[in-house]
Amino acid sequence: MTTLVALNTMNGLVMGCDSLATHNQRLVDPSKLLTVVNMDDFDLDEPLISFGELIAESTLVPINHITQEEKMVSLAPMDVGVMFTGIAAIGNRTVQSMVEELKIRDSNPIRVLEYRMSEGGGQWTIEWIANWLRDRIGQHYSEQYQDLPESIRPALEIMVGGYDPHGTVPCVARVDVREQEVEVDHAFTVHLGAQSTEIQRLLFGIDDENEGVLNTQAEELLRAYRADIETALKSAGISIENVELPDPTNYEVNQVLSDGWGLKGLRAPWGQFSVQNAIDCVDFLVNIMIRSHQFKLEMPTVGGPAQIGVIQKGRGFKYVSERVWRHGGTVTPIEES
Repeated sequence: MTTLVALNTMNGLVMGCDSLATHNQRLVDPSKLLTVVNMDDFDLDEPLISFGELIAESTLVPINHITQEEKMVSLAPMDVGVMFTGIAAIGNRTVQSMVEELKIRDSNPIRVLEYRMSEGGGQWTIEWIANWLRDRIGQHYSEQYQDLPESIRPALEIMVGGYDPHGTVPCVARVDVREQEVEVDHAFTVHLGAQSTEIQRLLFGIDDENEGVLNTQAEELLRAYRADIETALKSAGISIENVELPDPTNYEVNQVLSDGWGLKGLRAPWGQFSVQNAIDCVDFLVNIMIRSHQFKLEMPTVGGPAQIGVIQKGRGFKYVSERVWRHGGTVTPIEES
């Protein structure tokens, strides 16, 4: 897995990610099966456990690591950059190599021209690039994992950021290859992808994981409150046989813990950040995840060093973090292709 962060400002877009790649496998602890399998009611003609139950009891576990993974790609000279998370390769092709097919090279007919010809004079946009990646990589993905149920196919998320050819404001597009979905956002804010639990807690005062926990707790409290109301009404001799009390499951956590409840998070004038402010902020947020995974109980699936890139209108994509190959005392800068 990975952490992806993009900070959209009026002065440019800063993108950041970690550089640890992990291969996860869904495993089941045999002892956990005893909670769902009744060994006293064993029948050779019936399965001990359904596939859905088996998946519910399984856990994604990192089984190997690849350090120094390139997860950020420049599409210069276009003012566009791409990051990706999830599986690093599909079959015998890396995700990076498929993304780089979009690069403009003198020796290769550019995809922009293909688009103009096929769409009758249209012009590429961030959304078009996102849709192209969804379709192009999605085709390889579907062919590779066609025999797997959709519920257990590996995750693959791509984040595209930059400027449209005639745009003055940067935007971010998120591509969910598994779900075949594209979402484009022009908001001046922090955009997160993949693993971001600790960042969410800082920015929003809550995270997706705890939102689910609080939703369950809120439902239990509402059920207890409903039971108390029923008891009180009966004790007062008031019949409720023909009264349909509200169902606690109709209340989602976003109704219980919305912005109106005053959850405190990190507030900042994101859109007004200078490029240097944005670089420092993105580096800070990515390293929150890197450091938290360094010390947390589970095996780390986010790790350093952080990769940072900047996109400004008319200046293309520029790497801010060091990009070199090392061997002994020799350091060779990686040249852009």
